Amino acid sequence: MKQRGHRFVRFADDFVIFVKSKRASERVLQSITRFIEKHLKLTVNQEKSKVGSPTRLKFLGCLITTVNGVCRYRPSNEAKAKFIRTLKRLTKRKRAGTFDEIVKEINSRTRGWVNYFGTGFIKTFVTKVEQWLHHRIRQLILKRWKNPRTKISRLMRLGLNMDSAKRIGYSRKKYWRLSKTPEVHWVLTTKRLYRWNVVSLRNLAESAYLRY
Repeated sequence: MKQRGHRFVRFADDFVIFVKSKRASERVLQSITRFIEKHLKLTVNQEKSKVGSPTRLKFLGCLITTVNGVCRYRPSNEAKAKFIRTLKRLTKRKRAGTFDEIVKEINSRTRGWVNYFGTGFIKTFVTKVEQWLHHRIRQLILKRWKNPRTKISRLMRLGLNMDSAKRIGYSRKKYWRLSKTPEVHWVLTTKRLYRWNVVSLRNLAESAYLRY
């Protein structure tokens, strides 16, 4: 490929070749497939091997995009959806494990995902995901406090007055709706979640971007 002047990028056995036209790409795909199968004795996955625009073809969960004449990459919708499904599984209300163990798992996944995609365009997505994740964590905490008396006691211990604590403790609202109430937000603030070792996704994204 270097001898032919092709631009390409490779990761393990996945690679993309960049040429100027669709006709050239079809020709290169055929010749490279023939070379790999005939000389290297390997089988090319015909379903994954495609010709198309670099802004539409996914490579390692990424898509290339151009902003102000500069090419950057962004995670595909599938990669974003998979990340959200993972966080949703880790924050299930009925899951086992201590709160500290759950936070460690969440932090491990968020660090890994942001370090992988962080040099792409993810700021808006990460901001939305972090808000949603904090609601999930607040919901998880409320669920673990279980009965009304425990909720009231814990909320008051964290600084909520008795009347407000009772409103939350005896409320018939679902946990998801309770996690969005002003009383719960006043007590289980974002800063408090950070103090309880929940890592900030936005800070992770900014750090990854600065390393670019």
